[in-house]
Amino acid sequence: MSQYIGVGRLGLSQDVTFSATHGENATPFAAGTYKVRVAGGSIDCRIRIGKSAVAVTTDTFLPLGSVEYFTAYPGEVLSAVGASAGTINVTEIS
Repeated sequence: MSQYIGVGRLGLSQDVTFSATHGENATPFAAGTYKVRVAGGSIDCRIRIGKSAVAVTTDTFLPLGSVEYFTAYPGEVLSAVGASAGTINVTEIS
């Protein structure tokens, strides 16, 4: 069964640099953001979305090069952690 993602207006796009400890986007999601597009970057990683999110190695797996859509709320951030340093991209959708 396929899932309908729908379309929305693309907002701020941020690269999230992380390490074996973690990293998060510098600017929290803006008012009106209820969906984000996350593009896996340089290495496999684990991600978490929330108000004070700190990703750990048991969180949602995001494979290298994948693109996923997640529900998010204004003021939240995306945190990522990997086996080593890496970068992913998060784009707000309203």
